[in-house]
Amino acid sequence: MPIAWDPATMASGIPTVDQQHRQLIEWLNDLLAAMSQDQGGAEVAAVLARLDTYADTHFAFEERCMVKYRCPVARINMAAHAYFMKTFGELRDEYEAGDVSPDLALRVERDLAQWFADHIKRIDAKLAPCVKRAAA
Repeated sequence: MPIAWDPATMASGIPTVDQQHRQLIEWLNDLLAAMSQDQGGAEVAAVLARLDTYADTHFAFEERCMVKYRCPVARINMAAHAYFMKTFGELRDEYEAGDVSPDLALRVERDLAQWFADHIKRIDAKLAPCVKRAAA
């Protein structure tokens, strides 16, 4: 099931972070669609490569923002990002080893897509009041 951007629960207060979140959600949705439609390995591999590079870049930028705005969940956020990248790497390795099972598709949805949406709502959105406080 695709993830939808919801500014009421996902906005971080920083337009660049929000745009990056929307891009990552789009690519996660593309990955889920490609896996569920059993599209060629090249399509899935391309989405995985984009996610790998972009997630690292996004996480580093977002972590700097959390420190800059003194967000109280900055350390939790860093640990969550490390968990995501570890999980992503494990799932990518399984895919590259030839495991393109329905179980892998379900785990990608649960452990990457749904995790990311929940993470934005529970942790990243806590940046918004910090940004507002700094602007005041």
